[in-house]
Amino acid sequence: MGKCRSDVILSNNDVGVLAFFVRLRLRAGTSSNAPSIPDPVAYWSDNYVTLLPGERRRLEVWHDVGDNVSIITEVWNDIMTEENEGNAANGD
Repeated sequence: MGKCRSDVILSNNDVGVLAFFVRLRLRAGTSSNAPSIPDPVAYWSDNYVTLLPGERRRLEVWHDVGDNVSIITEVWNDIMTEENEGNAANGD
């Protein structure tokens, strides 16, 4: 696993709609045109998750990129919000 860890809280704030097939990706840097990191470099605690209305879930990702990363959320029905909780350089 990587030396750095980032925590992400996924939230489905929509009252009546399921957040279906949520996919997360790690991107180096915070720019929208920065290249995505290939899958073998990022190790997720879970991926392709489904959230019921009002549900929240915390996921972790381990990587070797450092603290300057952004998390990309893709949802099949495009209703999600995401809160990045920060980075831990030592993996704690």
